[in-house]
Parts: sequence; C-alpha cells; structure tokens
Amino acid sequence: MPRSCGLLQAEVVEARGLNSGHGGNSVGPGSACAELYMVGHTNHAHNYFKSKTLRSTDDPVWREQCLLTWQDLDDILVVDLIEDPTIGRTQFLGRVCLPVSMCSLTPVRGWLPLVNKRGLHNRGGWVYLSVCVSRAPNADPRPPPPVMLPKRVATPLTVRIAALLALLTLLALIRCSRLHGT
Repeated sequence: MPRSCGLLQAEVVEARGLNSGHGGNSVGPGSACAELYMVGHTNHAHNYFKSKTLRSTDDPVWREQCLLTWQDLDDILVVDLIEDPTIGRTQFLGRVCLPVSMCSLTPVRGWLPLVNKRGLHNRGGWVYLSVCVSRAPNADPRPPPPVMLPKRVATPLTVRIAALLALLTLLALIRCSRLHGT
C-alpha cells in the first residue's frame, strides 16, 4: 500500500443559488449535500467525505471539515453538490475541482463557481470552500509507484476532465477577483 504524501484539510462552509434538479419546474427548495473526494493517483474509495443532507433549502450551510490524503501534486480535489431526494434519483447540482498543486502554494478560501458535468458554468450556484494542504514530514520526494486503481476511480480521461474543470474554476476565480477588485 503506498503511503500518502500529505493531507488535505477541506471545509465545505455553504452554498448559494443552487438550481434544484427539477429542470426549472421546482415546487420548492430542495435538499443538498456535498461529496468531497480525490481524483488521480489516490484511491478515493477510502478517501471520501459526504456532508449531512440539509433539507428544504437552496442555500445550505454545512460548516463541516474533513481530512483527505493525497499521493501526488497532480491529484485533484473534487467537490460535488447533489440534491438527495428521499424518493427518486439523486440530482447533480454542480461541481468544483481544485488541483492539490494550486492549494499547496497558498490556502484556498472563498466562493467558487459551480460547473456542470460537461465543465460549463451553471446559471448560478456558488460554494464557499476552505482548503489547506500539508506535506507529510516523512513523505518521499520521489513520485509514488503506480497504483492499481479500481475500475470506477479514475481513468486517464476522467483525470483530464477533472484537470480541465480545475482550470476553468481557476479562470473563473481570476475573473471574479478582477470584477470585484479583490
């Protein structure tokens, strides 16, 4: 079993402007939860966090923290916001992808725009995250050996898609900071 190269401390604070998954025909606020996991060299089967589900709100406030391990600076933190209905299928509300390398330079703290599964920005929806990365003191500076990943974890295509989503998120952050002058 490969040893981790560090820890990622993430706090999902709140979300705003979530579009409920009813295709615009919503009869009221939905229920939402956040799922955080790593994509890349890390086996996310043991590296997964799901927040509590908050019902009857399109602006949930969680303030929940988790610790995830990462293997390589190319790993990506994926935050999925989902509507978790009591009856029926789970609806995807939006996603944020952050590369560990971006979080390792300086902690990421602020409002991040949600993108859909294709990497396009939703009509609305933001999530407030706080992410801090630390390297393990006994971590080997060499890259970790190849790991056999379960079928569902990450294929080269899903890693590329997650990297593209992370880049789009970074560009949106830069654009927002220019618009708001921060």
